[in-house]
Amino acid sequence: MTGRWLKRKALVPVALLCALGLFSPAASAAPTLPFGEALRLQLSTTPTLLDYELPGHPSRVGVGHVGVVMDAALLWSYEPRVQVLLGVRGRLPFAFDLGTEAAALPVFAVILKPFGEATTLRFGTLDHRHGFHPALLDEARYNYGRPLEETYNRSLNPEGYRDIQDLAIGAENGGQFIFHTEHIHAEAYLEWQLLENLEHREKFAVGVLAEYRHRWVQAGFQYRLVHYGGQKFTQADPIRRQALDNKRQPTSLALTLNLHPLDLGWLKVSLPAAFVHGRAIQTPGDRERVHYGFEAGVQAQLFKMVTLGYKIWLPKGGEAKDLSEDGEPVYSGPRAHRAQLGLVHKIGPATVSGRLDLIFAKGSDKVQYLTVTTVQLAWEHLLFSDSPLP
Repeated sequence: MTGRWLKRKALVPVALLCALGLFSPAASAAPTLPFGEALRLQLSTTPTLLDYELPGHPSRVGVGHVGVVMDAALLWSYEPRVQVLLGVRGRLPFAFDLGTEAAALPVFAVILKPFGEATTLRFGTLDHRHGFHPALLDEARYNYGRPLEETYNRSLNPEGYRDIQDLAIGAENGGQFIFHTEHIHAEAYLEWQLLENLEHREKFAVGVLAEYRHRWVQAGFQYRLVHYGGQKFTQADPIRRQALDNKRQPTSLALTLNLHPLDLGWLKVSLPAAFVHGRAIQTPGDRERVHYGFEAGVQAQLFKMVTLGYKIWLPKGGEAKDLSEDGEPVYSGPRAHRAQLGLVHKIGPATVSGRLDLIFAKGSDKVQYLTVTTVQLAWEHLLFSDSPLP
């Protein structure tokens, strides 16, 4: 299977979702909007505290990050269906690792809504808030930083390890299609992470998500593919030439179901469940092998602020194996029970959110925990507009 064929294959879900948007009632009924230009200044800041303590985990070590991610951008629009975003994203750590975690990069995106508000085409910097199940992608950690070196080397023997920027700033670049209505959300994207050169292979990710949402039920399908390919530098690179850094393509999918049997306003009870299937390299230097597991639980949200929950993770045979190279560490471990405490509170334009997960894993006499706390503050100011629309 060649890299060129894979790139063509990756466009298939995008084409299917585009067709969905083209023939949807919301798309065909999109009104003709008056023309007009507008320029907005958008600022956001997200202080983040993330701490994973994993004593006794068979394959992962604990990580911790404390810092702030900041975005500043100008959004130019030529009527609401044509927008251009230009800005910068920066990260400033609040710890001793200032030299390694401080980073900044430009942000640029062309955003089109060809069939009205229901559909969005985006090229350049993507909207990275996909909503993956954490077994496929640990978005809480990746929003702060992306451990490119850690994930690249996880499948390799030490002789094939690569020296890559280990904690790239949390941003994605490529192409994205989103279809969103009151009850349906669908998305497909192609994201480039590494371009092939003499030092490493090319790497890109493909994601497809679809979810049906109703007051009493949510059901979803999620798929993610990560491709390490390229052959231009294979003969010139001794590591690739000795098969120490082979082509590989881990894939993972999840079927999710969340029932809401009780909603009293001040109390909402949910019953989340998921089936997760992955094809990943389990032993460095080996080929990809299949693994899967089931998750079930119960959650209670009080006054739309406090969430109490319990989940059980039941992997195939109770074994500790990888489902995805980018997932939360709990899902690469053995059978486990998880107690959860979450808090969300809005204060003006700021949203404070935090969660604490206590993990009781089979075979370990120590308690693991995951904790993530963020404060999201967003501000937008209209600099100029000649549009009759607000």
